[in-house]
Amino acid sequence: MAFNSDIGNQFEFTQKNWANNPGFPAVPAGFPPPGVDPVIGQTKQDAARPDMEGAAIWGDPSSLKTVATVPQAVKMKGGEYFFMPSLAFLSSL
Repeated sequence: MAFNSDIGNQFEFTQKNWANNPGFPAVPAGFPPPGVDPVIGQTKQDAARPDMEGAAIWGDPSSLKTVATVPQAVKMKGGEYFFMPSLAFLSSL
């Protein structure tokens, strides 16, 4: 659940451009792309996700390690946008 003043510029932006973007954040040359966020990112087939590769020490290519993929913690089943009255309206009641 989230309360946003602009759903498109907050929740949707975060999901699309950060959590579900396999190239975010940008990494130094020679590093593998970070992949979809392992906690809240949404992938098509959780079981088919490959192992994850990343640096144990940020910016140190010699510290690259491969680890088992983190099980997907959040599974989107559907969603709706529900709207609440503004705080100004609620305080006027």
